[in-house]
Amino acid sequence: MAEATGIVVNSRIPGPGRIDIGAGMACLLVPGLGQLLQRRYFKAGLFCFCVYFLFFYGWHLGNYSNVYLPRAHECAPRAKNWTTVTAGPLSIPFPKAIYYRLQFAGQLGTGIVAWPAIIQFWAVDEEDPNAKPLPLIGLIMRAPPEQKLNLMQTHGTILWELAWVFTVAAGLLNILVAYDAYAGPGGPEARSNS
Repeated sequence: MAEATGIVVNSRIPGPGRIDIGAGMACLLVPGLGQLLQRRYFKAGLFCFCVYFLFFYGWHLGNYSNVYLPRAHECAPRAKNWTTVTAGPLSIPFPKAIYYRLQFAGQLGTGIVAWPAIIQFWAVDEEDPNAKPLPLIGLIMRAPPEQKLNLMQTHGTILWELAWVFTVAAGLLNILVAYDAYAGPGGPEARSNS
């Protein structure tokens, strides 16, 4: 007869062969939220801090102007404004705004902190020079004017490029955080059962 070891096993953490879709989706909204739901508090705090530190520090380095969807005329928010990306035999429909500025696809991985850029893209008419700030979010993550972008990219420092790399790295890191919540932590037990 085996003796009890006194180790408490958290049954909410997915183990080998078990997945937790809800926790994975929660992490895609807020980094670490899935781990928090699984009662892995240290990991939740660590992941939340790391992802948000990278994102907000990168956003700060970019003068709060590097997380946006473009305001180019060919990328105006219309339902028919899709392009087709061809990858070998596949033809995949893709929104032109994200195709034009692929960095935002990575930044979107940070979750709800990147949503104001989507709201600004759909709610603000770029043709209107007197567009007012939106309620609650104001001018946060609104696409900067083309002149300001050109000035930052040509006369700015390398920080502009480094800034969007930080924000994209935060989004990609959060994808890994979501996978950890979805499939559970990997460890010797998980590897030995495979």
